[in-house]
Amino acid sequence: MQGKRWTQEEKDKLAELYGTKSLDTIAKIMGRSINSISVMRQRLHLGAFLENGDYITLNQLLKAVKGTKYGDSYSLLSWVKNRGLPIIHKRVGKCSFRVVRLDDFWKWAETNKAFIDFSKMSECILGAEPDWVKSKRIEDTLCKAIKKTTPWTPLEDGRLADYIREGKKTGHEIAKIMHRSYGAVAKRCNDLGLGNPKRMTAHEHSWSNKEVEDVVKSVIAATPYPLIAARMDLSEKAIRGMLYRLYKTENQDKIRAIIKVSGKSQGREK
Repeated sequence: MQGKRWTQEEKDKLAELYGTKSLDTIAKIMGRSINSISVMRQRLHLGAFLENGDYITLNQLLKAVKGTKYGDSYSLLSWVKNRGLPIIHKRVGKCSFRVVRLDDFWKWAETNKAFIDFSKMSECILGAEPDWVKSKRIEDTLCKAIKKTTPWTPLEDGRLADYIREGKKTGHEIAKIMHRSYGAVAKRCNDLGLGNPKRMTAHEHSWSNKEVEDVVKSVIAATPYPLIAARMDLSEKAIRGMLYRLYKTENQDKIRAIIKVSGKSQGREK
């Protein structure tokens, strides 16, 4: 028995939903069986467009890079509208799909790598990768390890309380010992009613020219703040504060834009 005929409106709807929701959900929305959805998906050639090694659908790209099952509207706004990811509207029959050339993506990704977490992206999921991706993935993985997100244990709470009562270590020093971020330590102190941890303010550190240059180079290389802090053995707060005084912002994208326009980084703090 032949199934209900697909209208052009239904085909367009499937093209819009595909990659953003599961086949089961799409089937329920469209009042079709999963098999019917799957057959039409194949007829419309909905997929990653990787067969020719050139195109990938926008939704498939988002899923691959972010390591998720579905694309999302926030990334569409952030990547395409706010950061200018080049997309092409490719027609298959009477349907139009948003696709991205892989070469265009990698060029765009290198410029915008600061806000992409490559630790979530499986190696070579999009085929051959530029040389810089390997080091960026390692950095993002290290950054994730520094920003430990596992729940605090009673033993850790006890150690934290002891450090605070002693009053000898700064919050930054405690964070380093406990493999937590300074923010995580400060928040846990607040949760436990321990008060604020002792801290070294940004101005308490005397910055050398080399230290400033190293931080700025790290920002230009899109190194995450937690990793910069770990390498410099300073708190994120101190690093962000120094950069804010130099560039009037701690946003890495804005700092890189300022440096690009001026053609040089700032010198030592006055």
